[in-house]
Amino acid sequence: MQFPQRPEEVAGMSAQRSYHDEVRERLLELWVRREEFGNPVGCVTSTFTFDAGFFEEECLGRFVGMDTHPQYDDERVYLVEREEKLSEIFSCVLVDRSHAVQDRSLRWHLLPITVPRSHIMHAKVTLLAWQNHVRVLVGSANMTEYGYRRNFEHMGVLDFGLGGNLPHNMLVDVVDFFQRLRREYVPYADEGPQVGLDRFLQKVPTLVEDQGNGWKRGQPSVSFLAQFPGDRSSLFERIGKEVWYGTGPSDAFVLSPFFDDRERSKETVDALVGIMGVQGERRIHFMTSGYELEDDTVELEAPEVLKVPWQPRMQHLFHLLEGVESIDKGEEHRSLHAKSLWLQRENRAVYMIGSSNFTGAGMGVHGGTCNIEANLVYYLPSTNDPFARKCENAYPPNELVKTDLNFRQDIQRQTHEGEGFVPLPEGFETALFRPEGIGGVLLLSIATSQARPFVVKDQTGNELLDWARWQGEGKGETVHVTWTDVRPPTSLLVDWQSDDGSEQTSFWVVNVTDTTLLPAPEDLRELELDMLIEILTSTRPLHEAVRTLIRRKERAEESIQVIISDPHKKVDASNYLLRKFRRIAHALEGLQERLERTAYNIEALRWRLRGPIGPVALAKRLALEEGEGAAFMISEVAMVLRSVDWAKSNEVLGQEQVAEEIEAVYSELEELASEHPSPDNLAKYVRESFAKR
Repeated sequence: MQFPQRPEEVAGMSAQRSYHDEVRERLLELWVRREEFGNPVGCVTSTFTFDAGFFEEECLGRFVGMDTHPQYDDERVYLVEREEKLSEIFSCVLVDRSHAVQDRSLRWHLLPITVPRSHIMHAKVTLLAWQNHVRVLVGSANMTEYGYRRNFEHMGVLDFGLGGNLPHNMLVDVVDFFQRLRREYVPYADEGPQVGLDRFLQKVPTLVEDQGNGWKRGQPSVSFLAQFPGDRSSLFERIGKEVWYGTGPSDAFVLSPFFDDRERSKETVDALVGIMGVQGERRIHFMTSGYELEDDTVELEAPEVLKVPWQPRMQHLFHLLEGVESIDKGEEHRSLHAKSLWLQRENRAVYMIGSSNFTGAGMGVHGGTCNIEANLVYYLPSTNDPFARKCENAYPPNELVKTDLNFRQDIQRQTHEGEGFVPLPEGFETALFRPEGIGGVLLLSIATSQARPFVVKDQTGNELLDWARWQGEGKGETVHVTWTDVRPPTSLLVDWQSDDGSEQTSFWVVNVTDTTLLPAPEDLRELELDMLIEILTSTRPLHEAVRTLIRRKERAEESIQVIISDPHKKVDASNYLLRKFRRIAHALEGLQERLERTAYNIEALRWRLRGPIGPVALAKRLALEEGEGAAFMISEVAMVLRSVDWAKSNEVLGQEQVAEEIEAVYSELEELASEHPSPDNLAKYVRESFAKR
């Protein structure tokens, strides 16, 4: 289930379609890049539970406009396209530390969030930024296949840019939410994803203009309400102060898959009643999953203490959701995962959707001790408005229970929403990988307060660092550990001892300092000169050009006997000097065209300059294959750098930063050319060429 960006465009479920089909199609459709959105710039998302494969293949793939998919295409071609398109964007996932996965692509960053006092990072917010359009998703769905394809979920959509009319300050509020997460709940590092995330978040509000004129009087409006541990007001109190005006509501509809146990659930109800009207009859409708028993009684997934109201002039009514499966049917996850709150008095209403369950931690009712949550709150001046009616239609079919009612509650499952990992102690801060040559260096930061013995290992169990070495090398400082494996690490294992003396093993997520330094897919490593030239002169996308090369190579291997028996096929006309120069000239034109495309982040610029089909890679291949002509050819590559119109990238990244990257590459090309002596008639040309800065 979803809500589009503007209240007047809210879409309800079609009666002709099943809930499963509607959710499956719509939630993933929200990630799809449309042509008018322009090029993807970057995205950041927060989630409690997480599926790395689903995020990369289904969500990121749609966001960047991937043409290939690992299930349906040659994996080699998929990896090449992933390499190119993910290198052009910044992408980061903020996940509760108990669900930080251990295996993933290092092309995007994963930052575990540690919330003190056993609370969790429960907010589900996504920020998608394209060149001309920014989209915000706020809802109940975790970044998993169950969240996006199987559960009953709610998702609100805020669009800024093309066709959007929302106030710009709403986008700033969402950016501030992510900035607060980054500053307060992620250990600081002066390189890697922390720095990249800050840079991306600062850029997002500048991509779209302020097109909103505020909310029109008498029309629906929406507010973004985030909640953090330590906030003084509960969500109920904030709704009462910031959204609802006048006499408090008389009716409340609570949709939640999770509730507190016994007396604690009464505290949450009392907090809700605190913003309701004090005169006249009041009603709270509890809506949740359950099932009908053979004797026609109904059993609901809720605490029994709610059955009899304890507040004056209060009725408790219960609704059984139809078409939403109960956990008692053996499903691994419940189908109901949406959370919402509807408050109404006469013709006015407020509707909240998001991540907050009807619990004390979800609503922040226990003296500021709460989870990190995020919700959208819609103010509906008239329930007769088309938007309000569509909000009502967002609920699954339900039936007021009028027969005998029983209650059941599995607190263990309701609290955790899925099995996680044993989280690391808070002293383990950042694990960064700096690629260098074949391997690289791990930069491991551990706080001085870490007093428990520990051992850090790779995924195969090889010991990398222990407590004694950490103390000997100056605890509190970043420890450098050499990494010799050609495959970069995505996570480490940490054996540590808990307070009760038991041995624990946790995952330590690894991020890369600079994604542009990661090794390219095998089919892009050490490309021969002819292949590089063909790719650069091709008008097709990189992955399609590589697909053609792979197929040609496979056909050549199949027909090797025919080639040997035909003397005419032994002649390689491309080796003729004039023809080769022409081909290289065309390749340089293609290189210049690639470099002149707008780079929306510094990593994209570096990948274009130093990636497998950039000027550095081309120059190195020329140095290997062109002998005495190498220096001349490399100087021609350097000339391309001088000829490129960098205006578009300068506008986005700043002229000084772009110039610094170009100068570094130019100097590298000059040094490479100097290592390859030229004939006298070319040496002077090469020197003068590099002298033209």
